[in-house]
Amino acid sequence: MYIDNRVNGIYGKGKERYDSIMDVINNGGNGITDVWKALKASAQDPNPEDIVSNTQWSIAYDLDKLECEIVLRRHWDDILRFKLNE
Repeated sequence: MYIDNRVNGIYGKGKERYDSIMDVINNGGNGITDVWKALKASAQDPNPEDIVSNTQWSIAYDLDKLECEIVLRRHWDDILRFKLNE
């Protein structure tokens, strides 16, 4: 007999993260500030019992300007910015 012991069944443990991003989008989020709100809301703190449960980096792309902003290890105030066309 197969027992499905996954968190959230077929949706896995990413469902809560997906839901937090959708909350930002459904409340009118579409600018860069909202992108960062969504990334912060869905970030995972380190869990010593589950090595895959932590946010190592977050990236927001501006495809019109060909730029991106990167945050490492949830250091939200330390944003690296890159122009992708240079």
